[in-house]
Amino acid sequence: MWHAAARTDEVAVSRRHGLVRYRRGAGEDTAAFARRIRTLRTPDAEEPHGTESGDGDGVAAVERAAAGKRVLLAVVNGDAAPEKVSGTVYRLLPGPVDGCGLDRVAAGDLVASLG
Repeated sequence: MWHAAARTDEVAVSRRHGLVRYRRGAGEDTAAFARRIRTLRTPDAEEPHGTESGDGDGVAAVERAAAGKRVLLAVVNGDAAPEKVSGTVYRLLPGPVDGCGLDRVAAGDLVASLG
């Protein structure tokens, strides 16, 4: 959450019910933006899972949100494999994300880069 808030003005979070998107508001500093993302309050947009693709778990929604962009993708399962993506991935469990062109980092790498 801290990495996302510090690196970009747009963040997408996959939740059980759908994808929620946050855009940094005019004058919103990193701490305020991070707090809004962390508490999952006042998203700027919501996309229920399954509306376009029939996916119930959000993998397709994550892939659509990340496709063609430079991203920091932080996931538990490595199930999502966005196309034409660049950037970094942190994942707990391996999966297709390992072959989609993102640089994989471990938890220690994320913590160390905050220093």
